[in-house]
Amino acid sequence: MPTRFAQVLSIIYSVAFFSAIAALLIWGWARYFKQPRVRGLLPAMSVGGLALVSISVLIGVGGFIRQLFNPGLLYFDPILQRMVGIALLVSLLAVAFSLLGVWSKNPVRWHSLALSLVLFLMWFAAAMDI
Repeated sequence: MPTRFAQVLSIIYSVAFFSAIAALLIWGWARYFKQPRVRGLLPAMSVGGLALVSISVLIGVGGFIRQLFNPGLLYFDPILQRMVGIALLVSLLAVAFSLLGVWSKNPVRWHSLALSLVLFLMWFAAAMDI
């Protein structure tokens, strides 16, 4: 059984992690709308990767809200398992888009790549936990 200190530390790390994801996502979209647009297919891939990362985050928020209203099924909830699977595939697609878009100079290429890799690892870890 974890100690009280370990539980508090886990909560602090979780809040910091998800706050950093939210801040980086907002910063990426703000850069996209403030900077001049770069035309072409590869910059569009970076923006597509950022959009897919946003969808992945929204799936995570939806899963969190669902668990708030249905706390009984934590590990063997088939709807939550399906949400994790879909989010894992969306984030993998975001990694692919971001890797293609990183080769051309555009304002969101590093935001898209960093967020897609972090979210893919997060969803992969969530899938291994379920």
